[in-house]
Amino acid sequence: EYYAPWCGHCKALAPKYLKLAEKLKSNKNLVIAKVDATENDTPVTVEGFPTIYYFPSNNKDEPVSYDGDRTQTAMRKWLRENAVASKEGFPEEPVEEKVEEP
Repeated sequence: EYYAPWCGHCKALAPKYLKLAEKLKSNKNLVIAKVDATENDTPVTVEGFPTIYYFPSNNKDEPVSYDGDRTQTAMRKWLRENAVASKEGFPEEPVEEKVEEP
């Protein structure tokens, strides 16, 4: 995730992203990371915040952009579909989350 410290959307995503990272931390082939894009150079174009990319281990020059729902379940499903080399490290049980009404 590329984020900006002042971004409200990033702040709203932070607890969900942290829970996703904790749920998948046993997967040694997958790194869930946050990068402050206002303080660091990025290898991809970041036009808005938060911006999420997956960098495949076998093709880091062609990252996959995430544009789905910002829920643990949706992000986990997307990672499971795209992180082919890391599939064995995904727990089978679904990620529980509370759906908030706008």
